[in-house]
Amino acid sequence: MITLYNTYRPSEQKIAHYPDLKDLIQEHVYVRKISKKETLLLQGSKCNSIYFVLNGLIKQTSFVNKIKKVDKLFLEGSIATDLNSLLDDTKSNVSFEAAAGTELWVLDSENFHKLIAKDPEFKNQLVSSIKKLDESREKDFNYHLLMALYKNLENLS
Repeated sequence: MITLYNTYRPSEQKIAHYPDLKDLIQEHVYVRKISKKETLLLQGSKCNSIYFVLNGLIKQTSFVNKIKKVDKLFLEGSIATDLNSLLDDTKSNVSFEAAAGTELWVLDSENFHKLIAKDPEFKNQLVSSIKKLDESREKDFNYHLLMALYKNLENLS
């Protein structure tokens, strides 16, 4: 399958998902549309991007004892990345795959490191935003319900 990259600038409406980061990242991201089941990151490879989910659904999976397990779902407004792999240039312990047609902002490794060089505080802002989103997700009953439903649907297929 050929992936087409759209290079139009993100809209103001979609920038609103990331108020703490928008001024820093707006000029450094590109928009990418992916199809269901398209892989963004394979477990065992190095993470080279940060994915800001504008719409759609990304699932994070990992293999435990040779069994594929869904660890997280990234919905609209989420940030999907393996920061340890990206920052330390190590292999990722997870995979990312589109669970539906999805539109993303992509901040690649090169631009990520340029942003850190330009503004060393950017890394802390990004980590803080990811932590806020993770904490919010952990407290959200609807998210846990969605995870349970998604896992049951995956088991049926």
